[in-house]
Amino acid sequence: MAYFMFQGFDRLGSDALRRRIREDHRVHLRQAFPGCRCVMGGPLTDEADQMIGTLLVLQADDRDAAEGFVARDPYMQHDLFEETRLTRWRWTLGAPDTSASATSQ
Repeated sequence: MAYFMFQGFDRLGSDALRRRIREDHRVHLRQAFPGCRCVMGGPLTDEADQMIGTLLVLQADDRDAAEGFVARDPYMQHDLFEETRLTRWRWTLGAPDTSASATSQ
């Protein structure tokens, strides 16, 4: 398994669209998807605390699984984003402990 960071930056003037489909997006993030799950996320905001994008941390078998998960997000299907990035990410500081000893305690 690997971690991927997804960043999506909203199109200008897309506030109403974001609000309209946000709950569908949130449901999607909690659904099972083969080979990928969202482990952390939230909106990107400007200095006035207005939502301007999305940041997700995904745990996936590979890039294809992460891309498939992202492609099914209602935000992607409704073309909310002006720009997107999906980057493999090495989680070090604050990473979940996945060792056998941590799960047996």
